[in-house]
Amino acid sequence: MWEKPYFNVNTNIPPLAVAGATVSHDYVVSIVQGMMTVTMDGTQAFSGSVSVPPVAYLYFSASTGALDEQTVISNLSATVTAPSN
Repeated sequence: MWEKPYFNVNTNIPPLAVAGATVSHDYVVSIVQGMMTVTMDGTQAFSGSVSVPPVAYLYFSASTGALDEQTVISNLSATVTAPSN
């Protein structure tokens, strides 16, 4: 989908979790005319050009390194529209 996406990541985002605390974040992912933008709590976290195949699947992934963490995804909403020609 893209090559070396870490070049497009905003590295000024503070830590996303606090040990022993419940933390909630709102994310918005959009792809418009080949440009993917991801915002977290209204702050742009990622932006870069992508090539979306004719069939695509929505997946979630997370990593904490060697620590344990419970992740809950709730209130998911997805809207897909055909690109304008």
